[in-house]
Order: sequence, then structure tokens, then C-alpha cells
Amino acid sequence: MKKLFVVGLLILSFSMFLSCGTQKREDITIWAWNRNVFIMEAAIERYRQEVDSTFTATVEPFSQNDIDVKFKAASQLGKADSLADIILGDAMRMRGYYYLWPTLFYDFSQRVEAADNLNLFVPSTIDVVTIGDKLIAMPYGIAPTYVFAYTPLWDPEDISTILAEGWTWGDYLDFGLKIQSENPNLDVYMTAYNMRLDDRLYRTMTSQRGEWFMDADHEVEVANANSVQALTWVQSFFDAGIVGHVDSGDFRSLMIEGRIAAQIQGFFLTGQLKDIGQDTAGDWLLLPLPSWDIEESSASITGGSYLYVNNYSSNANRAADFAIWYTTHVEAVVEGLHIGGIFPANMGAYTTEYFATNDPFFSNQAYLSDVAQNVHQALAIFPSRYNAFNYDAFI
Repeated sequence: MKKLFVVGLLILSFSMFLSCGTQKREDITIWAWNRNVFIMEAAIERYRQEVDSTFTATVEPFSQNDIDVKFKAASQLGKADSLADIILGDAMRMRGYYYLWPTLFYDFSQRVEAADNLNLFVPSTIDVVTIGDKLIAMPYGIAPTYVFAYTPLWDPEDISTILAEGWTWGDYLDFGLKIQSENPNLDVYMTAYNMRLDDRLYRTMTSQRGEWFMDADHEVEVANANSVQALTWVQSFFDAGIVGHVDSGDFRSLMIEGRIAAQIQGFFLTGQLKDIGQDTAGDWLLLPLPSWDIEESSASITGGSYLYVNNYSSNANRAADFAIWYTTHVEAVVEGLHIGGIFPANMGAYTTEYFATNDPFFSNQAYLSDVAQNVHQALAIFPSRYNAFNYDAFI
């Protein structure tokens, strides 16, 4: 009897974990992480003002890992009612989630095609979430990859050369060694991250040629030629000491300490840096990525995010209305960029006045139009069905 009581408590605790904060109610529930919470809250207020004054929604903050655990647990138990109505999903996991539970995903295809909205988005963002004839999510943000240069560590002439002529991955190594030699008393890297759990540098390199560690059928194939070359570069950078392993994954602290010269990261880092590195305002500059060859494009998109809707929810249609409205509303996604540094997948934003503004935090640089051009040039990379299961095993 005592064992049964303990088992009962465990089941009850697990059920409470799944349903925490997600009791079914009339208002829409949205799960999001970091500054996306503020973006969604602002979007809800705008939606109430412009579309439906009776609309009510609650944004619940969870980390990406929390959402991942909740989704997998709910899929195993078949408990769709333990999930939110709208969930912000990471691009690298979307297909894996779909293969785990295809019927959970609201199909946006007919509604978006009927409204002729597909052409609003960067084509690669639609490709990633088109499975068969279904559109399983709405493109929310895109992660063009850039170099976050800490200018006090750089020779201004070197930066001018890179901006005017571009650079290669070989140059990246050379500049890293030069910066280290000029700062012998400072433990400085070009870029740093948790090399056991993050494939940032490798993914950036391979994505420049439209590959990753999957083949054309999205199956794992680590040994393709571009993959091998990228892994070789990463190893050589690490051996040379210009790329650092940060066991905690907290490369941002190293950045604001002035110990990272050229962090390679998705565009979303712009918003995060402004939050935590206010004392470093004016010391940063966005540089284009190094390329494989000086004649090749350096453009790279290594991720993004989507809004997907719980198809089993009694609020599914209303939730889809909101998701479609937000992602296709130019002013709303520009506001999201301003609030949280999330680069919009909606290309209509790229021609707004906001994209011509200078940013004092980044050396008064007007970089948004350059980033938009990068987005147009970048090749799509496709997450595989394995991403929601054992993604870390392939890093």
C-alpha cells in the first residue's frame, strides 16, 4: 500500500508538471522564452487595439529546454491539453517535433495560400516547415549569422579592409593570432561557446554551402566533403587557441569583459548584448562572416523560430488567427525587432524606415539593410527528423 501511495504521488507530481500554468481556459495561452515573452505581450496589446478588443491571451515564460521536455512528455502520453495553444518553436527542432506528433500541428497552408501571404516570407523559412502539402507553422524570426566584433581589440584598418573586401576563414585564423599577439596579458579568443553542446561554428560554415550534417533527404551524413572541411577548420581554430570552449556556455560574460574579439552568433544576440552589456555600448560592430573563398557568398542562416498552434485546442482557429496576423503584420514584426532583437522573416519589414536607422550601441552602424541582403543570399539548411530526439549526439 505504501508503494502504491508513493507511485500515486509521483504520477500526480508529473501531471502537475505537465499542466503547470496551462489549465484550459477561454483565453489563448502562449509559450515563449527570453525577450520573446515581451514581444508577444506587445503583439497581444496591438492585436486587441487593431483587430479584436475582446481577445485575451497569456504569455507564459519557459526556457527552450522546458518546452522541449513538455512537448516530448505530452506526445508520449497523448496529452495535447497539457500544451499551450500557441508555442514558439526553434527552427532546428520543428521537423523532429512534427515527426513525433504530426496530428498536433495546425495546418496553415490553405489559409495562408488563400490570402496570398506565402510570398511575404523569406523562402527558406517556408521550406523548413513545409512537409508534404502542409505548412505546419508560421515563420516568426530568422537567425542570420554575423560576427560581433569588439572594436577595442581590433586594428581599425583591419576592420575597414574586412568591410570593403570581405574575408575568408583563413583570414579569421590569421586575425585571431594577430589579436592574441597584440594582447599578451589578456586571455582573449575570437569566439567561444560550449563546444560539447553547440555546433555554432561548424553549422555556420556548412550552411554557407547549403549543407549541414544531413544529406538531401535530411538523413544524417556527417562525412560529406563540406562537413569534413568545416570540422577540420574548427579543430585547427581550437588547436591554435583562437576558439575557446566555455563549459557553462556563458560566452556572453566573456564578451562584456572584453575577451571576445569576433563572436560568431545569430542576429538575436544584438538584443541580448544590449540587455547585459550596456557599459560596452559603442564598442561593437557587426562584420560579415568569413567565407570559404573570397569569391563566394558568406551569407548564413543557422536557425530561426516559428509559431505553431495546438491543433487539438478548442482555441485552435483563434490561435491561428493571431499567429497569422502577427507574422504577416509588418509593423508588428518591426516592433518585435525593436523590443527583442528578433530579425523578422517577413520581408516587408526590410523596406521600412526602421531598417535605415543607425544603432548607437553598434558604433552608430546602420546594419539592418545589410543583414536583410544577407538573408536573401543565404541558403536554407534543413533540420532532420533526429533533432527532437538526440540532436546532441551528432554535435
